[in-house]
Parts: sequence; C-alpha cells; structure tokens
Amino acid sequence: MKLAKRVLIIENDIDVAELLLEVLKSQFEEMTIDLCYDGQSGWDRIALAATQLQPYDIVLSDWNMPGLSGLEVLKKLRLDSTMTSVRFMMVTGQSERLQIIQAIKAGANAYVTKPLESAILIQKIADLY
Repeated sequence: MKLAKRVLIIENDIDVAELLLEVLKSQFEEMTIDLCYDGQSGWDRIALAATQLQPYDIVLSDWNMPGLSGLEVLKKLRLDSTMTSVRFMMVTGQSERLQIIQAIKAGANAYVTKPLESAILIQKIADLY
C-alpha cells in the first residue's frame, strides 16, 4: 500500500494538533509531517510546497479556525489545478450532516469527527491510498 510521504496538519487547538501528530508518527514512521495552527498559515504552506514542486500528499484540517476556515482552505486547494492529487481530510467537531455534505461537495476526500478515535483516523488515512 502506498502511504503518504508529506502530510500537513492544520489545527488551531494545540492539544489536538499534537495528538494528530503523535498518532501519525506512531503508525506511519516514513511520513514527513508539518503543523500549522491557523487556516491562513496552512494555505500559505500548501501554496509554497506546490511552487517548490513538493506538494503535500495529504492535508488534515480542522474546520473552524482563525483566518481561513478549513472549508475555505479546501476550496482554494481544489481551485488550483497544480494540486489535484492532494488528498484532503477534514478533521473537525462539525458533525452535522449538511456540513459533511458541504465538505465532500467541496472536494474533501475524507471526513473525521472529533473527539478523535485513533483507529478510525488511521484507517481513513490508509483508505486514501
């Protein structure tokens, strides 16, 4: 199974960001994982990686964040034709059906709700490949 080499976590809650980082590192040792704590810096990191021809394989993003929301980051990502291969997973407390549909329609490849269950997160990431 092909596993992602470069992952970006965009999460404004430092404890959740650290938990995501810990889970990914424990299961996917070969990953390079970067962290951003708001949507705008996350988008800036995504755009920079793409211009350097080193796009992220997977972006995990919260929905509600300062600056750009996770949904706004997702929409910007999907509008850029150079980043069509980037997988996007929404990791959020937003669990209402309409919000899940909105994210999927915007191009999310996966959706995980908080509180996080490590086994589900790991399986969803593995399912992306």
